[in-house]
Amino acid sequence: MFRIILVLLLLLPANVFAYECTKEIDSLAKTYDIQIHCSSQNSFSVTGDKPQIYMLENAAPYLQEFLSFYTKDFISKNIDNIYLLHDLKYNGIKVAGLSNGKDIWIKTQVYYGEYRDFLRIVFHHEFSSNILKVKFNNLFRWRNEFSINQNSDYNFYQKNLLDFEFSRQGNQEIYSQGFVYNYGKTNYENDFNTYAELLFVKPEKIKQLSIDYKIISRKLTFLKQVYRSSGYTGKFPDET
Repeated sequence: MFRIILVLLLLLPANVFAYECTKEIDSLAKTYDIQIHCSSQNSFSVTGDKPQIYMLENAAPYLQEFLSFYTKDFISKNIDNIYLLHDLKYNGIKVAGLSNGKDIWIKTQVYYGEYRDFLRIVFHHEFSSNILKVKFNNLFRWRNEFSINQNSDYNFYQKNLLDFEFSRQGNQEIYSQGFVYNYGKTNYENDFNTYAELLFVKPEKIKQLSIDYKIISRKLTFLKQVYRSSGYTGKFPDET
């Protein structure tokens, strides 16, 4: 029996023994001094299936790109854990990512060609919640000063969750109200998240919007102040 078990173990992929995630992802965790997990978690009302290796290999370059925007100290200070899951739900609803202010959960089940910037967007989107929640006065100021004209209709919120392309659309009406995407109108935290994702993924777009709309310029300036107050020391992508 022992020999049979040994033979079966030898047939398993090498990374089952060596890595919790993949070689690339475990190396990133070590480099940036954070914990990256690739297994199901049941904290913060989150459930998820363990991701398959090929899904993680697809996610690895996007994770590396995301982390490269920040210093090691900034990442380790503002992230305790990253959980990479094959699928992700919050209170029974499928979502792309979640954050509780220190930990981040990311869905890795994204197929090539489905949404080119999907994982790049989600990493920066969720991380910005960690930054916003470092200081309560930042969170309250963003909500009280900027998050007006929001759409509290539940059907609108559901449409944003179910239709990624719709959630990332904008028009002159919402730009004039200070929102950069439909999804930003759902609540004040999502508003902040969409500004951050646009800044780091499509800086040329937010730069032009800040030129065209004073309210967007004011909100972008405040967002940068929030990042700076949390220890961000690099140049923002729209400034390079």
